[in-house]
Amino acid sequence: MAAILGNLVNFTLGSLIGGKIFKENALILKKAYLDRTHLFFEKHGIMGVVLARFLPIFRTVAPFVAGMAKMDRKKFFLYTVIGSFLWVILMMGSGLFFGGMPWVKKHFEMVVIGIILVSMVPVAIEAISHYLAARKK
Repeated sequence: MAAILGNLVNFTLGSLIGGKIFKENALILKKAYLDRTHLFFEKHGIMGVVLARFLPIFRTVAPFVAGMAKMDRKKFFLYTVIGSFLWVILMMGSGLFFGGMPWVKKHFEMVVIGIILVSMVPVAIEAISHYLAARKK
């Protein structure tokens, strides 16, 4: 419930604040960026909300950005419920399965760091591919 409510509060704050801080001629917070973000959530909404639940930093930012981009509230709620349930089930199942292993107990800090690094690999791959594509142009 906390994951769902947290996402909904974050989404609501984004929808209340978003339109006010983006300006046409702004240096960083340009309205064009917000429009592109809206198109992203229209096209890839389920990926943006569900998969963000599994990425550290993005899990906090994605609901706020989805709210700013005016993603459909009903879709956001559905994707939040799906993502939250998947996340809780996967985390609890992983804890149950791996928690009893002696190696995991002994090297827990390394396991946590490894999980964080592995979860950032898709983001790094995407960033590198965008960088290379922009460089080609």
